[in-house]
Amino acid sequence: MQLTEKLTINTPSSVQVITPDWVNNKIQLSIKRDDQIHSIISGNKWRKLHYTLEQAVTQKTKHIVSFGGGFSNHLHALGYCCHQLNIQFTAIVRGDYSKNLSPMLQDLLDWKTDVQYVDRVTYKKRTNIEYIQQLQKQYPHALLIPEGGSQQQALQGVTNIITELPQIYDYIIAPVASGGTLAGLIK
Repeated sequence: MQLTEKLTINTPSSVQVITPDWVNNKIQLSIKRDDQIHSIISGNKWRKLHYTLEQAVTQKTKHIVSFGGGFSNHLHALGYCCHQLNIQFTAIVRGDYSKNLSPMLQDLLDWKTDVQYVDRVTYKKRTNIEYIQQLQKQYPHALLIPEGGSQQQALQGVTNIITELPQIYDYIIAPVASGGTLAGLIK
């Protein structure tokens, strides 16, 4: 069974056309509805995780570690995927929310995620080579995924947004956080 079937991923996502009445119908807006890919794994999160998770399943990865804040959509999506794929997940979370869980963190705990709260100073080290090496020693068989899922495989997944488009557009507008989606669209 393919990964997309196992997680019930609905791709390609549809394109919804909107013709606003406030510009005399001279502009047509098209919205790529990646929010409809899955009810929990929000659109660009699936795009950024798809190929990494595919590789993890193929290689029979048993543990994944990643980073995010207490309201991280990335951690939420990855936690759900790991739970569904029976992969142990450790979430390194910026700040201590243990006494006031966000809904996303509550879901992670319900999905048996090992939530590790770290202070901001420690969290800033998430791209530091020495810190990454320390984590690899602490979790020797784990796959480490950067914050937001932004890595090489993510770029490949995000390019699928463009290849699924039914036509060429004059402009593409996208929100930016970690920059992985934008980098993939540019690619």
